[in-house]
Amino acid sequence: MTRFVLDTDVVIALERACSGLGLGSRGALPVILTDVVWDELEAPGDTARRAQEFAKAIAGDVTALVADSPEAATLVALQASPKTEGPGEHSVIAYCHHHHEAIAVLQDRAAVRRGIEELRGRVLSFHGLVGELVDRGHVSWPEARAMANRYRRQYNHARIPIWWPPDL
Repeated sequence: MTRFVLDTDVVIALERACSGLGLGSRGALPVILTDVVWDELEAPGDTARRAQEFAKAIAGDVTALVADSPEAATLVALQASPKTEGPGEHSVIAYCHHHHEAIAVLQDRAAVRRGIEELRGRVLSFHGLVGELVDRGHVSWPEARAMANRYRRQYNHARIPIWWPPDL
């Protein structure tokens, strides 16, 4: 089964976009959080705390990149200079590199480009993830549109992808 490996920025964006929709109370979604992403969510502050609670609700357990594992070695290789992405993004790419059923979900442009290069296109952004959640019955299209509108306001994205259905 395909699962989606979320970067820290995506978890925070998803938590903000889902505010009031109760997505975190619907049970685990087909998502994976690496331990590196989890650690990044432990930053002090209310936003991080809410995002961490939301992440635990949608992902369940945290997936550790165990020392001396192929994933850990790939994480180290990805962080070689010149480093353009952060450790959370590298952990997502490293995990997906070794698990072909996993798709990276990234937000920052540099990370998306690196993910495309390293994973041969097994990369989604926020709207792609939300579309997958609709396809799998976790959210409705009206909920997805509400999430997308909140996301667009927060991150100044101009439009919803053309493959989304028109306003419902």
